[in-house]
Amino acid sequence: MKIYTNKTEFNIKNSVVALGKFDGLHLGHKKLLEAVLNTSEKEGYTSVLFSFDTSIISESKQVNTFEERIHICENMNPDYYIYYPVSKETMEMRAKDFIENVLIKELGVKKVVTGKDFLFGRKREGNTETLKKYADEGFFEYEIIDDVYIGGLKVSTSMIKKSLSWGEIYEANRMLGYEYYIMGNIVKGKQIGRLMNLRTINVEPDENKFLPKNGVYKTNVIIDGKKYHSITNIGFNPTVTDGNNGKIKVETHILNFDENVYDKEVIISFERFIREEKKFSSFEELKTQILLDISRAYL
Repeated sequence: MKIYTNKTEFNIKNSVVALGKFDGLHLGHKKLLEAVLNTSEKEGYTSVLFSFDTSIISESKQVNTFEERIHICENMNPDYYIYYPVSKETMEMRAKDFIENVLIKELGVKKVVTGKDFLFGRKREGNTETLKKYADEGFFEYEIIDDVYIGGLKVSTSMIKKSLSWGEIYEANRMLGYEYYIMGNIVKGKQIGRLMNLRTINVEPDENKFLPKNGVYKTNVIIDGKKYHSITNIGFNPTVTDGNNGKIKVETHILNFDENVYDKEVIISFERFIREEKKFSSFEELKTQILLDISRAYL
């Protein structure tokens, strides 16, 4: 899989392209990509996942960081993943110009695949009808993929964010089609866990990462390709710090694990919410609660 993160001339030929923001790469997005990969295999086209990087012009936090998107896309394995930067300049691009200059000229598109609600171009002027018009004129084929529903609810990034903000990890994971996770490097913390004989690892989440509600979760971690059971606290560590300067921390205790893993990459995947974060009167009281959390999660 080749990755583009700029507005270069792509010079791709005979492509089938999935268009969308693809934040979360959830079941609805996977349905689009499956259609692209099926067409690629059947027709011999180059498969392209084309998403838009809105971080420059939007403060909205994202379910997946760029690194996490790459991690997921590598498993899906399109030929190209394009993370197209959206700036004030590109926001002024007309829908017509995007189709003719990017899709047709630079990507050599033979088929376009989108969801039903796809919008693009200046002031979101382009939509499925715009693409249909070009398809009807023979510029390319066009397929609209139906929405995916679970329990009567449409799978969407906004619904996933709502579930995460409510601590409803199970529901979020159902819509994602995989366990929500945080990927990052392990950093040194205050090493308070050593005092309680309950060592923890700390990860500083990307500032643009959408995090679940504060609290304690049943999780699993992957370090050096090995999976371990764990519990994770998201929040301000009120027993240890005085508000942590308003910065949210992600701290994880790995069961039956005592290795030096500073600076290593870790994936923390979330299974379910255990309890709210709270402040304890002593480290001993905190240790007792952590042991109880482990029992609730795994016994």
